[in-house]
Amino acid sequence: MNPLSTNCADEVAGAALDALAASNETLTKLNTKADASAVSSLDSKVTKINETLTSQSTDITTLNNSLVVA
Repeated sequence: MNPLSTNCADEVAGAALDALAASNETLTKLNTKADASAVSSLDSKVTKINETLTSQSTDITTLNNSLVVA
């Protein structure tokens, strides 16, 4: 057996394993990221909640002012 070809095969196998490990690490990191549609949906929900709270705050202030006047 030619030692040069064995070393090359070992190096190629090592490089392939390193590339596989790097791609698996990248996929793991990507799987922990929120996708754009999920972020957009969450943003819409937070906006609606904020609008509701603002409206309720205005109603409470109006009610409080009417009670103070009465």
